[in-house]
Amino acid sequence: MSVLTRYVLTQTAKPMMATLLVALLVLMAERMLRVVDLVIGWRGSLLVIFEMLGYLVPHYMGLALPASFFIGILMTVNRLSRDGEIDAMMAAGTGLPQLVRPLLMASLVLVVLNFILVGFLQPYSRYAYRAAVQAVTNASFLTLLRPNVFTTAERTTAFVERMSPDKSSFDRVFLYTRAENGDEVAITSEHGVMRSTRATEPLRVELQRGVQQALPVARPGNDTKAPEAVTLRFGTFETTLTDRRGDELDPRGEDERELTLPELWRARSEPLPHIDPSEIEAELHGRLVRTLSIPLLPFL
Repeated sequence: MSVLTRYVLTQTAKPMMATLLVALLVLMAERMLRVVDLVIGWRGSLLVIFEMLGYLVPHYMGLALPASFFIGILMTVNRLSRDGEIDAMMAAGTGLPQLVRPLLMASLVLVVLNFILVGFLQPYSRYAYRAAVQAVTNASFLTLLRPNVFTTAERTTAFVERMSPDKSSFDRVFLYTRAENGDEVAITSEHGVMRSTRATEPLRVELQRGVQQALPVARPGNDTKAPEAVTLRFGTFETTLTDRRGDELDPRGEDERELTLPELWRARSEPLPHIDPSEIEAELHGRLVRTLSIPLLPFL
């Protein structure tokens, strides 16, 4: 690597890294407030905030990387011109091709990095962030739970007679849920223990020595007698203290933004039932354009 190449790359990297850091902070500032508001008071863990913000880094990095690279080039070339260094290079027999060559080499490296970001990291991190938001939201039900008070969230109602100070164990638990189709389920238990999970996973509780009773609703057009309640006695039963819908997370790929580039390419010939083909084409073209346009920045 020549002295000129090292010099140009070094001078470009400094403002580029500074701009990238500032851009990430600015882009994540608004989302950071939403994450803090979502977490504080429910789990109250600082690690959860950093974990969820970490899922957002690939998304904002894909936006900030080309912009910071262009600003780094602009500031470097402007300084070289202002200080007369470009004139000195010209007088020494070095032309614009030699000045652009190291920037073009750097842009090709950024193309590979951006391809990995938008093609693979962003889809998985977007889904991970959505899963974390849903899990932390479900945790709010535990915060609302109070001894000797009926607590209702969506279609689930819970009641506990006694609760430990850290809310890790319960005595005399009652849970009632009405499903979307009208079926009703009631659970009573002598004791419940909260099982430790990751902060971004749904809360689960292990119930001990209890009874579960399910009452199916009568279906329209059914001439038989009304269905009878089904009673089940259990020694140990694991469930959640949240709405049942909170446990269900759609698989990755329900949104075109959660598909990797190879998956988008395959979806062109094998359309997905839940995504419009035009949205697949638009997402694929958008990612390719944002990636392959980076080598044009040094010439601008």
